[in-house]
Amino acid sequence: MHISDLQTRVEAGRARVEAWVTWEDAAREPLRLFVETDARFADALWADPNGLAVAALLPAWHAGERRLLVDGTLCPILRDNLKAACETLRAWYPESGPPPALETSQGFKPRYPAQGQAVSFLSGGIDSLATLRSNKLCLPPDHPGAIRASILVDVIREPGLSEEETARQHAKRVAVSSAVAAEAGIEAISVKTNLLQLDHDGWFFSFRWHGAVFAATSHLLGKRFAKAYIASSYTPALLHPWGSHPLLDPYYSAGNVQIEHHGLHMSRFEKVELVADWPVALQNILVCQGQDSGATNCGACEKCVRTMTALVAYGKLQECHAFPLDDVSPELLHTVQEYEMIWSEHNIAFYEEMIPALTDRGRDDLVEVIQGFRLWLASKQESRGLTPGLLAHSLPIGAHAALVDRGHPGCFAQPERSGRYWGMPSDDLTAVRELEALRESGADYLVFGPETFWWLDYYAQLGAHLRSKYKCIQQDKRCQVFDLRVAPD
Repeated sequence: MHISDLQTRVEAGRARVEAWVTWEDAAREPLRLFVETDARFADALWADPNGLAVAALLPAWHAGERRLLVDGTLCPILRDNLKAACETLRAWYPESGPPPALETSQGFKPRYPAQGQAVSFLSGGIDSLATLRSNKLCLPPDHPGAIRASILVDVIREPGLSEEETARQHAKRVAVSSAVAAEAGIEAISVKTNLLQLDHDGWFFSFRWHGAVFAATSHLLGKRFAKAYIASSYTPALLHPWGSHPLLDPYYSAGNVQIEHHGLHMSRFEKVELVADWPVALQNILVCQGQDSGATNCGACEKCVRTMTALVAYGKLQECHAFPLDDVSPELLHTVQEYEMIWSEHNIAFYEEMIPALTDRGRDDLVEVIQGFRLWLASKQESRGLTPGLLAHSLPIGAHAALVDRGHPGCFAQPERSGRYWGMPSDDLTAVRELEALRESGADYLVFGPETFWWLDYYAQLGAHLRSKYKCIQQDKRCQVFDLRVAPD
């Protein structure tokens, strides 16, 4: 991949960074990348090669590019940091293979710490609201780490949403983030970008890349901001491979721009308490990706139910007008299980930490539902018959299997060991390429659970590739298993 023709321009009230992306190994058309914002913030925006390198390195790797060549100079601190980030991702996803070589047309030149301001990303979700509130309560306005502005990123089209749905969601975010920023006495910067056109794979974005997208935006606003906070999604006890992570985000820093993964010191429920005690934030919570309900959030998706339940536990839901309901019934809470909206122990832990507060409020009806989640999940996994432990009994000792299962799509599993996420392929060619990468990294078998049999039809080239190159050793209603070491008869 080659990033060239970097430029910054201001016209028609907008400030924009642009660059050409040319794919050297992947069969893709050149792409004109851009990041733009209101001309009021032109003093902050510049075509920083560091920012474009942070944005493009992981998509180049995912596409099979052998190198990333960026025109201009790069900070050697960033170079070394990106290597550390890639090594972390390789430890999580060993099927990825070696990352692209990072090259520059004008060499590596250190950046020096700047006297810039601090900025945070503000979507309206509990995590980002808690980071802003915590910062405002802890630091005086003249402190170098005090947040002076918030960034809201419009990605044009989010994974899983249409352009119209993305635009509607962004409009809601602009409204809530602007209200919160105004009350907090900071500027609200809305940034529009097509960076996600570098890779359309939603699982890749979620599990590997989204922290880098935010960090790249920070670098491109680095003429004014020297520090950026990315709000954490999890506590240390719940950390798992994820695209924004304390082992990744700081490694997107350079000498002049520092990235901090913030919020690990707070549980999800503690964050809800912090936000609920801030009136403007309580009325402007935005956790929902669903359809409009008349309120800011739909009130029916898992994030809504989880947040409303936490507000019930804290005694604040009746005061909050961001949701269409002022209470959570056991029937509503049960829907997250009924419709399989929780799929891992990480999800369940968010609910379990509410139990003491719910008990104190006499909501034993909700506690009873939550206490059933973990048993239900274990029973569900056992009934599938496809857990790594059970695979150990049906595959040879020491075998490595790539497990494709709806609960953990593309989970790279080893018998009697925890899984690793492969990710939902974006297209046929990606599916075939990632299958071969799995095989080369040591996978002996590919196992499809009944809820992912459709992959073999949807990814037609993957199905044809498997049947022509590898032997199917089991095919029944429970699973389809391909031996990646043996050709078909």
